[in-house]
Amino acid sequence: MKYLFLILFASLALLSCKKDCKNCKTVTTDSQGNVVQTGSTNEYCDEELDKKENEEPVVVGDNTTKWVCE
Repeated sequence: MKYLFLILFASLALLSCKKDCKNCKTVTTDSQGNVVQTGSTNEYCDEELDKKENEEPVVVGDNTTKWVCE
């Protein structure tokens, strides 16, 4: 009985773990907000997703590149 409870508990714990995932790409815009370039889309989950969503935009001249996740 004890082992059955442990197996059931472990199964429920694994099922309740959901990954938080989104598809992200880099988008570069000019000073007027027009899209100049779009990178390829990749899926990021959990900590990697947090890093992408919280990364500061990079400004080079009149262009700004940032991560966009959907």
